[in-house]
Amino acid sequence: TAGVTEAEAAKMRELAWKLDAKTAERVGLAGANFTYVNAINPFTPHGPCSSAPWINGQTGDLLNDWHPNVAGHRDGYAPLVRQVIG
Repeated sequence: TAGVTEAEAAKMRELAWKLDAKTAERVGLAGANFTYVNAINPFTPHGPCSSAPWINGQTGDLLNDWHPNVAGHRDGYAPLVRQVIG
């Protein structure tokens, strides 16, 4: 389970949605030169315990814990960026 309990994972998901909402709100206030794209939905089926993870779990390496791996950048973030910048 990537080093966390289901209760801890649920709290992290809740925090992610709250952070997403606040970030979207602040970007919306920043004006027309900024675009926010939610990455939670594309990443959801690719959590650290999935068969095709896009995000690292708790690895013991603070620079990589809970951050996207190569597949997450390539298949998760890159399509979202392309959708905005073409």
